[in-house]
Amino acid sequence: MQNTRTTAVDVMTSYISAMRAGRWEEGFAHFAPGIVGHVPGTSPVAGVKNGKAEVVGYLRAALARAPGEVRVDLLDMLAGEEHVALFVRERFGGPSPFELLRLNLYRVREGLIDEIRIFEADQATADAHFG
Repeated sequence: MQNTRTTAVDVMTSYISAMRAGRWEEGFAHFAPGIVGHVPGTSPVAGVKNGKAEVVGYLRAALARAPGEVRVDLLDMLAGEEHVALFVRERFGGPSPFELLRLNLYRVREGLIDEIRIFEADQATADAHFG
């Protein structure tokens, strides 16, 4: 008998595909209602985000602070039973283009992302652009 259980890798593969293609609403649909987001740094968007509305609000605010095209390159993935780490390069276009290297750690339960922890390779650059 074939196992049809959705794994953390399945969820994250679908999520990163949507986000890389700029299909934000499709990506946000992977979030659990009670998701918790941990955003590092000292910028106005930093801090703990509780619930889907706050996490989506943070992502929309981050996108708004980086006008132009946003490109997400998946560099590597490390996966366990319910945690997936994505090492990504995010490139932001607009009049002052910049890029960030990030390690985003996701916890997946019952087929939805219920926690995200962001780790910046260069926190000062992230704070400067999102401040």
